[in-house]
Amino acid sequence: MPVADIVFTNSKHTRTALITFVAESGWRLPRVVALEMGSGFSEPLTAGEQAMVSLPPRYVLFVSTIELRKNHRLLIRVWQRLLERHGADLVPNLIFAGKIGWLVDGLLEDLEASDYLNGKIILLRSLSDADLQQAYRSCLFTVFPSLSEGWGLPIAESLARGKFCVASNHTSIPEAGGDLIDYFDPLNEDDALAKIERPLIDPNYLAAREAQLRAEYRPRTWADCVHALIGALDQTVAPDSQAVSQLTRRASR
Repeated sequence: MPVADIVFTNSKHTRTALITFVAESGWRLPRVVALEMGSGFSEPLTAGEQAMVSLPPRYVLFVSTIELRKNHRLLIRVWQRLLERHGADLVPNLIFAGKIGWLVDGLLEDLEASDYLNGKIILLRSLSDADLQQAYRSCLFTVFPSLSEGWGLPIAESLARGKFCVASNHTSIPEAGGDLIDYFDPLNEDDALAKIERPLIDPNYLAAREAQLRAEYRPRTWADCVHALIGALDQTVAPDSQAVSQLTRRASR
């Protein structure tokens, strides 16, 4: 940090945390720029293209690494309560899509012991880009109960595909979702249950929220992200700098 000319962060939340950390460390503060991330896949799934993954007819999707801070246990408890309230026929499947991370041995053992809530929870560990795009496209909506994020890419991916999301209100997540998703306290099971239950039992509400995001959401591409990065560098380093010129040529390839 003391020798940097510019530092990029992936959200305003991360920028604030970094500035606080630098101040507490007594270091010189360089220019710190929050660079909004893009979303999207390198090869969008076309209408005629088929993914390889087998998906249930009705499901809610949670895309993330399976790790402690992502808060999967909260969703398991919420689904248990939904099943108690509404019965297995009315409650859709819950898909966890992501690789296995750390500190989740107990979680996986509990899921196996319950037979994945009698089949209501499905774990998909190694989806291709095409599979993941299809999972977004076919879900009822997405959920994202994470306790701490630097940004929240799955929220942006969900919105870019016209899919409503119900998410945690912690850290940077509201930056990714704005006013187009519903939020809950990820430490409050009752709040999470109420917010997730609403789009499940009220299809008119879900349809209205989907219509709003399709009308208002403007996806940010990875090219947009790169252009913003180069623009910030141009403002930091002299315009005739050889380093900036080389970086610009590389980024345009």
